[in-house]
Amino acid sequence: MTELKCIAVDDEPLALELISDNIKRVPFLKCVATFNSAEKAKEHLKTNKVDLIFLDIQMPGLSGVEFAKTINDTMIIFTTAYDDYAVEGFEVAAVDYILKPIMFPRFEKACLKAKTFWELQQQSGVAEQSITIRSEHRTIKLLLKNILYIEGLKDYVKIYTDDNDRPLLTRTNLKGMGDQLPNKQFMRVHKSYIVNLNKVTGTSTDVVLLSKIEIPLGESYKAEVKDHFK
Repeated sequence: MTELKCIAVDDEPLALELISDNIKRVPFLKCVATFNSAEKAKEHLKTNKVDLIFLDIQMPGLSGVEFAKTINDTMIIFTTAYDDYAVEGFEVAAVDYILKPIMFPRFEKACLKAKTFWELQQQSGVAEQSITIRSEHRTIKLLLKNILYIEGLKDYVKIYTDDNDRPLLTRTNLKGMGDQLPNKQFMRVHKSYIVNLNKVTGTSTDVVLLSKIEIPLGESYKAEVKDHFK
């Protein structure tokens, strides 16, 4: 059964509670966190992947629209008390736009729309073919087939590809990056490395080989790697 991981962002406690309660009534949604500011939600997304965000627009500090412009490959349903933000909402490709006070039938309709959109993405294979990252103030669509391996550097990762002489640096940790990648194609082989299994040319006791590149094989990952290539 489809299960979409979602978060809700609203600076009004009662509105946030109502959205959270509505999410619980939709069987294919799972609320993993709620936030009373866009800044806190933005920080969460650096290391956690979600499928859908219920996002208020008018909030102190970073507004919902400003926050939405920083998000890639995550569906957004705007929730707001003001109908004059609709155009801005659709400019950032929001799935839907719900006016407060939110009635459950309208909320459910928006959720079903998001579910349909997500399922179409899965059927077309878009989610498994590419990811979108931010690197050097640019948004880059990265084909998964071109990734060789990924190196973790605390709050950043380096993505090495076979079509670029130097790695791409993006702000996330290795777990956050791994959550965006299909398990059938990518495997963590060390606390600091993820490799593209399609690029592996051999393994030994302590390394994974990608042609002439040697990636260290961590002790705690050896059994999984051995089972995969057995």
